Amino acid sequence: MDQNVLIFFASHRTELMTFIMLVVTYCGSYIMISGLSLLSIISFLIHKQFNRIYQLIITISGSAITTFLFKNIIDRARPLLSVYQESGFSFPSGHT
Repeated sequence: MDQNVLIFFASHRTELMTFIMLVVTYCGSYIMISGLSLLSIISFLIHKQFNRIYQLIITISGSAITTFLFKNIIDRARPLLSVYQESGFSFPSGHT
């Protein structure tokens, strides 16, 4: 079934949709998440909301650990027809 879905989307690719999906992909990148997290921590420090800093760090760490564990447990290969080449396993995506 995955192959049929992949072939369907690959055959209906457009430049606009590819661009939109790459933007979505980059929004979930480690660089973007790190930058937004740093800005959030600075804002929490300015407003003296220290508990929110701890909550943010625990949430991001938990998400990263959970994604890493599930990727290695599920061990699902990435599709061959993908536009964006990435290393590692494909599921779960990690865009949390």
